[in-house]
Amino acid sequence: MGTGSVGQAYASKFITLGYDVMLGTRNVSREIGRYCQGWLWGSPFSEWHSANKAVKLGTFAESGTPLVK
Repeated sequence: MGTGSVGQAYASKFITLGYDVMLGTRNVSREIGRYCQGWLWGSPFSEWHSANKAVKLGTFAESGTPLVK
């Protein structure tokens, strides 16, 4: 899944259901500093990720997420 608001919502729910979750992004270090424009309205992705430590973060290739161009 991607790191946007939809991916975050799904990841949060899947974690509560006991699944292992990894979100994918093109650039992990850049993503940590990105501000979300979804349901967190202006919060840094790093805040969400810190609050959801069970969710792993990696590149699209590492996560198995197909890269759509």
